[in-house]
Amino acid sequence: MSRPSRSRGFSLVELMVAMALGLVIVGGVVSVLTANKRSYRANEGLAQVQEAARTAFELIARDVRQSGNTGCDNAAR
Repeated sequence: MSRPSRSRGFSLVELMVAMALGLVIVGGVVSVLTANKRSYRANEGLAQVQEAARTAFELIARDVRQSGNTGCDNAAR
């Protein structure tokens, strides 16, 4: 009779430790991604506010430049 070859594999404890480490890594990645998404949304909102302010200042500047214009006034005659 020949001796049966003993196949070696991972034990249950080794598999559980590997799965726990994998979950910790996946949790960290998900945490980083959600923080990145939150930061992107905040920056996008700030950019929209700045764009609206720039447009408002341009409109105000145009109105101020035109305030000295007499237009169709006949007072100069």
